[in-house]
Amino acid sequence: MRHVNKILLIFLVMIHALAMNALATDQEFAKKRIQKLSSEITRHDYLYYVLGKPEISDKAYDQLFDELVRLEKEFPDLVLQDSPSKRVGSELDNAFPQVPHNPPMLSLEKCYSAEEVISWAKKTQAKAGEKLSFVLEEKIDGTAIELIYKEGVLICASTRGNGKTGYDITNNARTIRPLPLRLNPPLSFTVRGEVFIKKADFARLVRESGASYDSARNLAAGALRKKNSSETAKIPLDIFLFEAVCGDTDDKTAHSDLLVLLTELGFRTNPNHQTVSNISDIKKYIEDAILRRDTLAYEIDGLVVKVNEMRTRKSLGSTERFPRWAVAYKFKSPEDETVVESIDLQVGRLGRITPVAKLRTVRIRGTDITRATLHNQDYISQLELAVGDTVKISRRGHVIPAVDQVVEKNTLGNAIFQMPTKCPVCKTLLKIKGKHHFCPNTDCPEQVKARLIWFSKKMKIKYLGPKTTGLLISQKQIQYPEDIYTLSAEDLKNLKGLGEKKSGSIAASIEKSKNNPFQVVLFALGIRGLGTKNIRLLTTAGLDSVDKILKAGTRGLSQIKGIGNHTASQIISGFTPRIMKTVKALKNAGLAL
Repeated sequence: MRHVNKILLIFLVMIHALAMNALATDQEFAKKRIQKLSSEITRHDYLYYVLGKPEISDKAYDQLFDELVRLEKEFPDLVLQDSPSKRVGSELDNAFPQVPHNPPMLSLEKCYSAEEVISWAKKTQAKAGEKLSFVLEEKIDGTAIELIYKEGVLICASTRGNGKTGYDITNNARTIRPLPLRLNPPLSFTVRGEVFIKKADFARLVRESGASYDSARNLAAGALRKKNSSETAKIPLDIFLFEAVCGDTDDKTAHSDLLVLLTELGFRTNPNHQTVSNISDIKKYIEDAILRRDTLAYEIDGLVVKVNEMRTRKSLGSTERFPRWAVAYKFKSPEDETVVESIDLQVGRLGRITPVAKLRTVRIRGTDITRATLHNQDYISQLELAVGDTVKISRRGHVIPAVDQVVEKNTLGNAIFQMPTKCPVCKTLLKIKGKHHFCPNTDCPEQVKARLIWFSKKMKIKYLGPKTTGLLISQKQIQYPEDIYTLSAEDLKNLKGLGEKKSGSIAASIEKSKNNPFQVVLFALGIRGLGTKNIRLLTTAGLDSVDKILKAGTRGLSQIKGIGNHTASQIISGFTPRIMKTVKALKNAGLAL
């Protein structure tokens, strides 16, 4: 018996040893595979986001990424500090502790003409007592960031804050695709740059979300301060690095050499920087920058002129607010003066009341400006704006008309404009949410009209524009999206201004719109949180009907990559009883929901 037990014990020891060897083998394989996948994905990120020369398809990239995520879940102890999977963000809240800046992130002294810049350059050269060269760079209209690398790994990212102290946004910064998380060679240093959103990406975000953002700059800054880095990852942030302030780059004798090194390390630097030896060349660079500004893929609000020689920078030093070795040239926004003739109130499809200034027509850069949004009461109060005031108008980003300031008060005795307490259309008492006034009456005629116009536009129903929609509402033929599908050519023909041909075209277009896929119909409903991007995430996860979305609930939606708890809750709560009636009626009419 003892002999049998001894054999059994030996057998069990052998089995355990084999199991441990297998586990060790699995771990060793996983370790090597994780390292290889991380390296490959990082390389493809660089090719795509920095060089713009992808070598593989999106599908092939996703396969590599998904394999990495799977292995990291199975072997959490093997996750690399600079893993590409950290770019998708986390559902954990960021605490944003404060981070000191050493040296401080100072502002730049501003110049508003080429002559001022040249005068500054001449004085600086005279103060240095030697001939200097200058590096000229575009001033990106974004938000400043500081990055600290230790032995080649990004360990800290922070906002500018007050210049002396910023906020730790490391988790959010890791989601910036063009930003390398590991450097080769593994240098230790501190670099600074500007985070921004390209014009095309900003336009796409506005189009897909239906939201109204003040500017790409504010959206970028807000993205870096989101508590959930998975939300930051949804914003296509970009970055240009422009300075290294301490560490393994201290041996560089010229700023131009530093920019070359940053590029070699995999950082994106502004492609339009230029080094000049003659001060007279600065004016030509400014003139060229003004001409190319509108053609750039990103917004710039000026230029930066820096002394190139690092030794001279140190000797020149800084004031309390500005470095003496650099200056900013600020572009002048296209602007003019005009009179505010009235302030109208617009009611949006979600009930928001937006004050809009009706202006005496003024022409700015070839465009007639007659209206400009005033956003909310806070904006109006800060301007101290009243009807009849003479105001300065600019086109922000050379596109959006904006009232910048009051230059002369009216002589009519008009007081500062105040938002009403009741809806200008249905007279319902308004509610204030944040800075904005809202009409809570979802049956408000103007909200109804705005929702129907939105629905028709997204469903691509031809000729059913604001005027025709307004006529149909006034004749009580439509109030909700489903009512559109009860209209016949005969109904439309009776409308003022619609002949037989046009009414037939509208009816045919309505019928054709029934063939729109689920994604299009869902987007047309105008539910908060359901922009085209989030709808794509839902359908990719197999949620291709309203029933499936509701069955998944907030918990199920929040587990989908790219959709956080807040968005999930927003989506589910958006399916109100009224919306569900519309969904049911549209399904009965043959639409995909």
